[in-house]
Amino acid sequence: MTPLVIRRAEPADKARLIEICVAAQAQAFPNWTSDMRTAAEFDAQTRGEEIWATLQDNRAVGMASLFRPRRFLHHLYVDPAFQGGGVGRALLAHAIAASGGRLALKCDVDNRRACGFYQAMGMRPAAWGWAPTGPWIRFVR
Repeated sequence: MTPLVIRRAEPADKARLIEICVAAQAQAFPNWTSDMRTAAEFDAQTRGEEIWATLQDNRAVGMASLFRPRRFLHHLYVDPAFQGGGVGRALLAHAIAASGGRLALKCDVDNRRACGFYQAMGMRPAAWGWAPTGPWIRFVR
């Protein structure tokens, strides 16, 4: 396998990034319908954000979107077939670097695997709240 490459997403990546979002959300929340199933939904969810694609052997295996003015990581998804292989760690490290070392994000409390991942990566819980999908934790670094 070739090393991971993280680059700005290109229009040709969009369909694959949507697949990744839907698959990762389905794995984390089996009873929840993804809100990023179409190009229009994806565009609405990521409007004004920098979108990065992580490629392995020239195929997108992960994506992240950052709202740079607030140093807020809005989305980070890894294809379930590639989870545990460093894709998420590389994306989060990239987002932290792009944010000058300070970063915030929200994670659904029920997504225990993701919450554990963020804490293992040095993010710390800073606030809690409630959304239509349920309770969330705000992590900061």
